[in-house]
Amino acid sequence: MCAKRPNHQLARAPGIWEETIRVLHPWDVCAMDDSEGRSVQLGEGYRTLLWIWMAPGLRAMGDTAGTPEMHEALRIEWAKCHARRNRWVEEELLVKEEIQRTIAFCEYKAEQWTERATARPGLPLDLLDGVRAYAYYQAASSMTGRHLFAYYFHALALSGHGTDEDLDDEPDDDLDDLEI
Repeated sequence: MCAKRPNHQLARAPGIWEETIRVLHPWDVCAMDDSEGRSVQLGEGYRTLLWIWMAPGLRAMGDTAGTPEMHEALRIEWAKCHARRNRWVEEELLVKEEIQRTIAFCEYKAEQWTERATARPGLPLDLLDGVRAYAYYQAASSMTGRHLFAYYFHALALSGHGTDEDLDDEPDDDLDDLEI
C-alpha cells in the first residue's frame, strides 16, 4: 500500500480502492497499540482506533491472500478493545452505584443531625438552643450537598456522559465469528 494517494493514482487505474483508501497523514502511520503521543489524553476510554485499522480487509478488495499474521494482529487488537470496552462498562456501573450511595449517605447524615437536635432534652435552655441550631445547620448542609450531588449527577447524565445507550447488554465474546 502506498503512503500517499496521488502517487498511488498514477500507478493504478481508478477502482474500488479510491473509495476505501484515504490519504495517510504522519499521525496515521503507527502500530495498533502505539501509545506514543497519548500521554496527554484522559484515559483508555478516549482512545480512538485509526481509520486504517478499520478499512476493509484484503478480501474486500479482491485479494484473498490476507496474511495469518495480520489476521492474528487484528484479532488481538479486537480482543484488547473489547476488554477495554468491558472495563469501561463495569467502571460506569460502579460510578453510578457510587453516585446513589453518595446521595443516600447525605440523606442519612441529615437524618442523624436532625435526631441529634432533639436528643438532649435535659440541657440548659441556652445550651440546648445552640446544640439545636448547630444540628439543624449540619442537617441543612447535608441536604444541600445531597441536592447539589443529585443536580450535577443528573446534569451529567443528560449531557450524554455516563450513559450506556450505545452499548449492548449482551457480551459478544465469540472471537471465532470475527470477520476480518
